[in-house]
Amino acid sequence: MRSSMRHKCKLRLAGFSGSLRSGSYNTMLLSNARSILADRATVELVDIAGIPMFNQDFECAPPESVLRMNELVWGCDGVIISTPQYNASFPGVLKNALDWLSRPRGQSCLSGKPTVVIGASIGPTGSAVAQAQLRTILTYLDMVLITHPMVCIGHANEKFDETGALTDKESRQRLESLMDRLLSAISRLNDKG
Repeated sequence: MRSSMRHKCKLRLAGFSGSLRSGSYNTMLLSNARSILADRATVELVDIAGIPMFNQDFECAPPESVLRMNELVWGCDGVIISTPQYNASFPGVLKNALDWLSRPRGQSCLSGKPTVVIGASIGPTGSAVAQAQLRTILTYLDMVLITHPMVCIGHANEKFDETGALTDKESRQRLESLMDRLLSAISRLNDKG
């Protein structure tokens, strides 16, 4: 669907959780974003668990799982990435997905996509370092980053309830504000298109 027609319909976003762990705070955070956006956008969760490691030998004929992921992202108006922080960086599984999606060079489904990065960790700084590194790569991939307010939840084990709901009021307000800004950025880009 052309972007000029898409803005009249409910927006569609691709949601990535960089954590594969069951009970992941980042998957919970992404689910909270999905709930906040429910009346205005559909968030399609992208399964990156089964994506094989990037190999340039298969770049021209990627595996079926990569083709499905690529098609999903092409059909979306924007991207939400929720990342944990492992050893002062973001997870390799997330980098692997981005490497596949960045191909073919110059024709990436990521280029020009309005994108937000959010994250949670049980450490005191949340995923601040991981988010900074991830934003550097996303900028290189020509994604349109909406960076404020930052949603970087530290001590995540204290900020979600047993159902996965984000209970920390300040974090919830920041997430709501960032989602509003993402939709506004998409609307502005669609109006120009």
